[in-house]
Amino acid sequence: MRNISFALTTEQIRTQAKTVTRRMGWKDLKPGTLLQPVVKGMGLKKGESVEKIGGPVRVLSVSRQQLRDITPQDVYREGFPQMTREEFIWFFMKSHTGCYVDSPVTRIEFEYTGACAHLRVSWRTAEIECGLTTGWWECDSGCGMRFSTIGHVADLLAAAEVGERMQTLARQWTGMIELADAEPAIVGDEIGHASRWEAVRMCLDEVLALLPADGHAT
Repeated sequence: MRNISFALTTEQIRTQAKTVTRRMGWKDLKPGTLLQPVVKGMGLKKGESVEKIGGPVRVLSVSRQQLRDITPQDVYREGFPQMTREEFIWFFMKSHTGCYVDSPVTRIEFEYTGACAHLRVSWRTAEIECGLTTGWWECDSGCGMRFSTIGHVADLLAAAEVGERMQTLARQWTGMIELADAEPAIVGDEIGHASRWEAVRMCLDEVLALLPADGHAT
Protein backbone atom coordinates (compact mmCIF):
# COMPACT_ATOMS: atom_id res chain seq x y z
CA MET A 1 0.00 0.00 0.00
CA ARG A 2 1.33 3.41 -0.96
CA ASN A 3 1.92 6.04 1.74
CA ILE A 4 0.62 9.60 1.44
CA SER A 5 2.14 12.25 3.69
CA PHE A 6 0.24 14.93 5.58
CA ALA A 7 3.08 16.84 7.21
CA LEU A 8 1.17 20.14 7.14
CA THR A 9 -2.23 18.71 8.05
CA THR A 10 -1.39 15.93 10.48
CA GLU A 11 -3.89 17.16 13.07
CA GLN A 12 -6.69 17.39 10.51
CA ILE A 13 -6.11 13.76 9.51
CA ARG A 14 -5.94 12.62 13.14
CA THR A 15 -9.33 14.18 13.82
CA GLN A 16 -10.69 13.13 10.41
CA ALA A 17 -11.60 16.75 9.64
CA LYS A 18 -9.93 16.59 6.21
CA THR A 19 -11.52 14.75 3.28
CA VAL A 20 -9.86 16.50 0.32
CA THR A 21 -6.22 17.09 -0.48
CA ARG A 22 -4.41 18.83 -3.34
CA ARG A 23 -1.13 17.57 -4.72
CA MET A 24 1.30 18.73 -7.40
CA GLY A 25 1.71 15.16 -8.63
CA TRP A 26 -0.39 12.01 -8.18
CA LYS A 27 -1.80 12.37 -11.72
CA ASP A 28 -2.26 8.63 -12.24
CA LEU A 29 -4.06 7.92 -8.96
CA LYS A 30 -7.29 5.95 -9.40
CA PRO A 31 -10.55 6.01 -7.39
CA GLY A 32 -10.80 3.03 -5.06
CA THR A 33 -7.08 3.04 -4.24
CA LEU A 34 -6.21 2.58 -0.56
CA LEU A 35 -3.52 4.92 0.80
CA GLN A 36 -1.85 4.97 4.20
CA PRO A 37 -1.62 8.48 5.73
CA VAL A 38 1.74 9.22 7.33
CA VAL A 39 3.23 12.30 8.98
CA LYS A 40 6.25 12.38 6.70
CA GLY A 41 7.28 10.01 3.95
CA MET A 42 10.49 11.64 2.71
CA GLY A 43 13.36 13.54 4.26
CA LEU A 44 13.51 11.35 7.35
CA LYS A 45 16.58 11.82 9.50
CA LYS A 46 18.78 8.95 10.61
CA GLY A 47 16.93 6.94 13.23
CA GLU A 48 13.53 8.31 12.27
CA SER A 49 10.81 6.01 10.98
CA VAL A 50 7.60 6.57 9.09
CA GLU A 51 4.78 7.47 11.49
CA LYS A 52 1.35 6.30 10.41
CA ILE A 53 -1.73 8.43 11.08
CA GLY A 54 -4.63 6.11 11.77
CA GLY A 55 -5.73 3.54 9.22
CA PRO A 56 -5.90 3.65 5.42
CA VAL A 57 -8.05 6.09 3.46
CA ARG A 58 -9.92 5.18 0.27
CA VAL A 59 -9.73 7.46 -2.76
CA LEU A 60 -13.20 8.51 -3.96
CA SER A 61 -12.35 10.80 -6.87
CA VAL A 62 -9.34 12.27 -8.65
CA SER A 63 -9.39 15.32 -10.90
CA ARG A 64 -7.01 17.95 -12.29
CA GLN A 65 -7.78 21.65 -11.90
CA GLN A 66 -6.02 24.95 -11.43
CA LEU A 67 -5.23 25.96 -7.87
CA ARG A 68 -7.35 29.11 -8.29
CA ASP A 69 -10.45 26.93 -8.90
CA ILE A 70 -10.75 25.88 -5.27
CA THR A 71 -14.16 26.65 -3.75
CA PRO A 72 -14.88 27.86 -0.20
CA GLN A 73 -16.43 24.45 0.45
CA ASP A 74 -13.20 22.73 -0.54
CA VAL A 75 -11.15 25.02 1.69
CA TYR A 76 -13.28 23.67 4.54
CA ARG A 77 -12.86 20.07 3.34
CA GLU A 78 -9.11 20.62 3.12
CA GLY A 79 -9.24 21.10 6.90
CA PHE A 80 -8.98 24.89 7.08
CA PRO A 81 -12.42 26.24 8.05
CA GLN A 82 -10.81 29.46 9.32
CA MET A 83 -9.27 30.34 5.95
CA THR A 84 -10.65 32.20 2.95
CA ARG A 85 -10.01 30.97 -0.60
CA GLU A 86 -7.30 33.56 -1.05
CA GLU A 87 -5.60 32.62 2.22
CA PHE A 88 -5.56 28.93 1.31
CA ILE A 89 -4.17 29.64 -2.18
CA TRP A 90 -1.38 31.75 -0.67
CA PHE A 91 -0.68 29.06 1.96
CA PHE A 92 -0.50 26.35 -0.71
CA MET A 93 1.83 28.36 -2.96
CA LYS A 94 4.17 29.12 -0.05
CA SER A 95 4.41 25.46 0.91
CA HIS A 96 4.81 24.12 -2.67
CA THR A 97 7.81 25.47 -4.55
CA GLY A 98 7.02 26.45 -8.12
CA CYS A 99 3.25 26.50 -7.61
CA TYR A 100 1.24 29.51 -8.79
CA VAL A 101 -2.45 30.42 -8.83
CA ASP A 102 -2.88 29.00 -12.33
CA SER A 103 -0.79 25.86 -11.71
CA PRO A 104 -2.57 22.55 -12.33
CA VAL A 105 -2.98 20.48 -9.17
CA THR A 106 -4.49 17.07 -8.47
CA ARG A 107 -7.61 17.21 -6.31
CA ILE A 108 -8.03 13.98 -4.33
CA GLU A 109 -11.23 13.26 -2.42
CA PHE A 110 -11.05 10.41 0.07
CA GLU A 111 -12.87 8.70 2.93
CA TYR A 112 -11.64 7.09 6.12
CA THR A 113 -11.89 3.32 6.36
CA GLY A 114 -12.61 1.20 9.37
CA ALA A 115 -14.03 2.31 12.68
CA CYS A 116 -12.16 2.39 15.95
CA ALA A 117 -14.16 2.07 19.18
CA HIS A 118 -11.54 4.15 21.07
CA LEU A 119 -11.74 1.75 24.02
CA ARG A 120 -8.47 2.99 25.50
CA VAL A 121 -7.37 6.61 25.57
CA SER A 122 -4.51 8.34 27.33
CA TRP A 123 -3.50 11.91 28.10
CA ARG A 124 -0.54 13.10 25.99
CA THR A 125 1.50 16.25 26.45
CA ALA A 126 4.01 18.16 24.37
CA GLU A 127 6.19 21.14 25.14
CA ILE A 128 5.39 24.33 23.27
CA GLU A 129 6.98 27.77 23.31
CA CYS A 130 8.04 29.65 26.45
CA GLY A 131 8.36 26.45 28.47
CA LEU A 132 4.60 25.81 28.40
CA THR A 133 3.01 22.47 27.63
CA THR A 134 -0.14 21.51 25.80
CA GLY A 135 -2.14 18.32 26.25
CA TRP A 136 -4.75 16.22 24.54
CA TRP A 137 -6.55 12.89 24.79
CA GLU A 138 -5.51 10.33 22.18
CA CYS A 139 -6.72 6.84 21.32
CA ASP A 140 -4.32 4.07 22.40
CA SER A 141 -5.76 1.53 19.97
CA GLY A 142 -3.51 2.62 17.13
CA CYS A 143 -5.88 4.87 15.17
CA GLY A 144 -4.23 8.06 16.46
CA MET A 145 -7.53 9.90 16.94
CA ARG A 146 -7.26 12.97 19.16
CA PHE A 147 -10.19 14.38 21.08
CA SER A 148 -11.34 17.81 22.15
CA THR A 149 -9.97 19.05 25.44
CA ILE A 150 -12.02 17.35 28.13
CA GLY A 151 -12.69 20.67 29.84
CA HIS A 152 -15.03 21.54 26.98
CA VAL A 153 -17.31 18.54 27.49
CA ALA A 154 -19.88 20.32 29.64
CA ASP A 155 -20.09 23.27 27.27
CA LEU A 156 -20.46 21.01 24.24
CA LEU A 157 -23.23 19.00 25.85
CA ALA A 158 -24.99 22.16 26.98
CA ALA A 159 -24.88 23.51 23.45
CA ALA A 160 -26.38 20.26 22.22
CA GLU A 161 -29.26 20.60 24.70
CA VAL A 162 -28.88 17.02 25.89
CA GLY A 163 -30.56 17.45 29.21
CA GLU A 164 -29.76 18.63 32.71
CA ARG A 165 -28.61 15.26 34.06
CA MET A 166 -26.16 14.75 31.19
CA GLN A 167 -24.74 18.24 31.69
CA THR A 168 -24.34 17.65 35.43
CA LEU A 169 -22.46 14.41 34.79
CA ALA A 170 -20.27 16.16 32.25
CA ARG A 171 -19.31 18.81 34.79
CA GLN A 172 -18.49 16.10 37.34
CA TRP A 173 -16.47 14.17 34.76
CA THR A 174 -14.57 17.28 33.77
CA GLY A 175 -13.78 18.12 37.38
CA MET A 176 -12.55 14.65 38.18
CA ILE A 177 -10.27 14.48 35.16
CA GLU A 178 -8.80 17.86 36.06
CA LEU A 179 -7.95 16.36 39.47
CA ALA A 180 -6.70 13.09 38.03
CA ASP A 181 -3.04 14.05 38.25
CA ALA A 182 -3.34 16.02 41.45
CA GLU A 183 -2.98 15.07 45.11
CA PRO A 184 -4.58 13.66 47.10
CA ALA A 185 -5.44 10.48 45.25
CA ILE A 186 -9.10 10.59 46.27
CA VAL A 187 -11.47 12.74 44.26
CA GLY A 188 -13.84 13.88 46.98
CA ASP A 189 -15.98 12.47 49.77
CA GLU A 190 -18.78 11.28 47.47
CA ILE A 191 -16.49 8.74 45.85
CA GLY A 192 -15.26 7.32 49.14
CA HIS A 193 -12.03 5.38 48.70
CA ALA A 194 -12.27 4.82 44.93
CA SER A 195 -9.19 5.80 42.99
CA ARG A 196 -9.33 8.99 40.98
CA TRP A 197 -9.36 7.15 37.65
CA GLU A 198 -11.99 4.70 38.86
CA ALA A 199 -14.09 7.74 39.73
CA VAL A 200 -13.75 9.00 36.18
CA ARG A 201 -14.73 5.61 34.82
CA MET A 202 -17.80 5.41 37.10
CA CYS A 203 -19.00 8.82 35.95
CA LEU A 204 -18.37 7.98 32.31
CA ASP A 205 -20.34 4.75 32.66
CA GLU A 206 -23.32 6.76 33.87
CA VAL A 207 -23.00 9.16 30.95
CA LEU A 208 -22.92 6.25 28.49
CA ALA A 209 -25.94 4.68 30.15
CA LEU A 210 -27.96 7.77 29.26
CA LEU A 211 -27.16 7.37 25.57
CA PRO A 212 -29.42 5.29 23.33
CA ALA A 213 -28.00 2.47 21.24
CA ASP A 214 -27.12 4.74 18.31
CA GLY A 215 -24.78 6.75 20.53
CA HIS A 216 -26.63 10.08 20.23
CA ALA A 217 -27.73 11.97 23.32
CA THR A 218 -31.41 12.53 23.90
